[in-house]
Amino acid sequence: MAAIRKKRSLKKQHKLKYIKKILLFAFVITLISCNSDSNETIQNDFKGYYKIISIVSETEIDLNNDGIGSLNIL
Repeated sequence: MAAIRKKRSLKKQHKLKYIKKILLFAFVITLISCNSDSNETIQNDFKGYYKIISIVSETEIDLNNDGIGSLNIL
């Protein structure tokens, strides 16, 4: 009986070591992937009012399903 309990406790210890290694690995990857440059914002200084006269696509799109595609979305 004592041998079986000892075997079970060794398995639990092995599982805990394995889980600790996985958590440490995930923590290190998280620290490496985060850097200060990711918080950089881009500010556009377009001042005034604009009227959109066209939006152009690279591929032809048929918006009204009449079989005729167009690059101009508006």
